[in-house]
Amino acid sequence: MDQRYHSQNAFFPSLESLILENLRKLERIWHGELLTNPFGQLRVVKVKDCERMKNLLSFSSVRAIEEIKVINCKMMSEIVTYGRNDDNPHRILAKIEFPHLRSLILKSSPNLAHFPFSKLEATFTGHRKEEPLDVNRPLPFFYPMVALPSLKDLELSTLNSKKLLPNHPPENFNMQNLTNLKIHGCNSLKYLLSFAMARNIVQLEHLEVRGCSVMEDVLAINDKERMVKEEMLPNLKFLVLDDLPKLERFCSKSWADFSSLARLRITNCPRLEIEDSIWKLPQLKSLILKLINVAQKAKWNCQYEIDHEGLNDDDQEQAGIFPGLKLLVLDEVTDSLMDSWKKNYHPAGRAFQNLKYLFVFQCHRLNNLVPAFQALGILVVSKCHGMEYLLTPSIAKSLTQLRMMVIGKCERMIQIIADYNGSETEEGTKIVFDGLEEW
Repeated sequence: MDQRYHSQNAFFPSLESLILENLRKLERIWHGELLTNPFGQLRVVKVKDCERMKNLLSFSSVRAIEEIKVINCKMMSEIVTYGRNDDNPHRILAKIEFPHLRSLILKSSPNLAHFPFSKLEATFTGHRKEEPLDVNRPLPFFYPMVALPSLKDLELSTLNSKKLLPNHPPENFNMQNLTNLKIHGCNSLKYLLSFAMARNIVQLEHLEVRGCSVMEDVLAINDKERMVKEEMLPNLKFLVLDDLPKLERFCSKSWADFSSLARLRITNCPRLEIEDSIWKLPQLKSLILKLINVAQKAKWNCQYEIDHEGLNDDDQEQAGIFPGLKLLVLDEVTDSLMDSWKKNYHPAGRAFQNLKYLFVFQCHRLNNLVPAFQALGILVVSKCHGMEYLLTPSIAKSLTQLRMMVIGKCERMIQIIADYNGSETEEGTKIVFDGLEEW
């Protein structure tokens, strides 16, 4: 790079995107004392595999930023630093605002302890009353005075913080438009959201939590908060819980409203028990369950529930089980879940009426497929060693839309379709899968 670009008098007033990748010896973007705002129009900044970089932006440049992505920057300790003409960091702060930031992705940068600064040496005052912030107490990754009013996508990976967000966010704290939240490999987190924080992000639609080795709750609710009758996460449509070995609950009280949930994936959560109400999520279209509750008896307490008591037969039929579900994958689920399947199946109802894809693996307690699947197109069953047969004649007759059936490695299976009393003589009892395709 030409020496003139290192000068503290140089600046790029029209630069909108800055992408730095695989610059392993780069320590800073600007040589010498940082200007107040060297990038007047900068909207997007992406940095990857810049192992020696320690900071990214000047404090005065954040107002125009729309997207920040930092991946695998081992020495990065703060996203924002102060330039020579920036306000004194020791001044009283009421709010640190990123008014246009829409996407924030921070991955594999373990020295990032807080956002946006590495250390907070200022005093925070809220709007209601002056209340100095005790900077000697452990602070969350996002400082309480941070305002991100436009943030929609937040992805955090391999951070060492014990708390990501403030338990009791002040008035100035703002993530009200957050839509997508992904957390991966944050191995110091015991919970993700407090009750007050969950009330602050009501627009959340997509939540993924993966590989957090000590997480016990996704939503943490104390005894006093349990008395508040308020449903949270009303717009959540997509939920993934994966590789959470200590997760016992989604939350410690049934306040989450999952009536909008369309896709649910729970894998490798051995302490998490699924309750009967999981079969009654009205908008669910995709369900994937793997390795659930093989060890401890814990509770999945936050499910949308339909009370079948007091309903007549017509109402029960309309309620059904997963009326909108199109994809169901069961892999190594436990005895209790299989019992729940059978318990919640209503012969007169329309269970799984729109299910098109069914995959069942290593469910040893499952003796056969219970519900009728009139819309089923693809059926795959493998390593279900409790099955002597797969289908009853009545269930088999309902599979008029079946295009593919794959059965394998079921050690006890004798028949695909059970032969009841050997009576298959009448024309009306013949079972024909005339829709099966060659493959």
